[in-house]
Amino acid sequence: MQKRTERAEENLVAEELLILDATELIATLMHELHITKSDLAERVQTTRGHVTQLLSGNRNMTLRTLADLAYAMGHRVTLGCASWEGAVPHVGARPTLPITAGSPPVLEVITPAPRVLTGSR
Repeated sequence: MQKRTERAEENLVAEELLILDATELIATLMHELHITKSDLAERVQTTRGHVTQLLSGNRNMTLRTLADLAYAMGHRVTLGCASWEGAVPHVGARPTLPITAGSPPVLEVITPAPRVLTGSR
């Protein structure tokens, strides 16, 4: 039973880290491009409040929403994986992924040629 509980808690940590990575990715991109929450909200045709909720981590950001936010800023998101092996020695420890020179980030932004969003999907 102990093993199952630890595994469930480690899974929850993994989920929270991914949410944090996604929200920080969008916030960093906004900062670098000097895009406000209001600007981003207008680009994805939603409210500033909704963007604020997404960036706070309190609102479920789907992969589709993540892609829409990045696309609205002229970017796309790519995903990668990192091994948990040895990353979390025990539940309750501050989780960190091992970072080695040349290892890819969990999330990275690739800049394509900018396109304009028009119409509905």
